[in-house]
Amino acid sequence: MTQVTYGILIDGLCKIGETKVAIQLLLKIEYEAYHLYSEMVSKRISPTIVTYNVLIDALCKRGQLKEAKTVLAVMFEVGVKPDILTFNRLMGLMR
Repeated sequence: MTQVTYGILIDGLCKIGETKVAIQLLLKIEYEAYHLYSEMVSKRISPTIVTYNVLIDALCKRGQLKEAKTVLAVMFEVGVKPDILTFNRLMGLMR
């Protein structure tokens, strides 16, 4: 499934009142994002800023700020510079 497909499914579920199912699907997507990141690292595929931003976004949405900060630290360690999207995701939690 693509991001668009997931978005359509989640939107449709919410519109028919199945918010619990929509949240479960969203959590599944977030788990898959972390799993993909782990696979990339284990296969020595360098994640891009986009990969890191998606992961940070997913962690922030789940309220896992500590984990999001860890991912940010890893970005610095491997030489990937955060962009405005990275900081926007992190700043959104501090409001």
